Amino acid sequence: MKILKFLKYRKIIDNNRKELEKSFNLKIDNIYRLGTLVSIPKNKYDILISYKNSELDIYKQLDSEVKKTISNIDKFFIQLNLMELINIYSIDRIGPNLVEVILSFNLVNMVKVANYIRFFQLISGIFLFISYFINIELFYSVILVLFILFGINLILFKKLFI
Repeated sequence: MKILKFLKYRKIIDNNRKELEKSFNLKIDNIYRLGTLVSIPKNKYDILISYKNSELDIYKQLDSEVKKTISNIDKFFIQLNLMELINIYSIDRIGPNLVEVILSFNLVNMVKVANYIRFFQLISGIFLFISYFINIELFYSVILVLFILFGINLILFKKLFI
């Protein structure tokens, strides 16, 4: 059931990719997380700096910009019926006037899924190498497992390597 919801989420994101990038400056990575950078507009930031406002005032203004951006994105996601499938993955301040906001599919931690697939591909590859020298029938079984893992990778992420 979660995989079907992820496939629905992925399809909606793919169908609206250009609008997400154009309207909200959202970048989509290979595990379908959506990320954007939010900052205080240059003219407001210059005013805050010129009047020697405290770091707290700048942080409050930056927080206000982040809330406004998330609110606008939420309104768009409501139109797409994505609200139940997406959540805020992280909000990190990466500079004095810059915050990174990352949204992702909320039913499964896709980073963990991608890491598990990578791990099993690595282990299968090592096992494939060893099995070649031990038993040829085992070698073919391991090749089958690797193809299945690559297939899952392609179905979920549309990429051969993450």
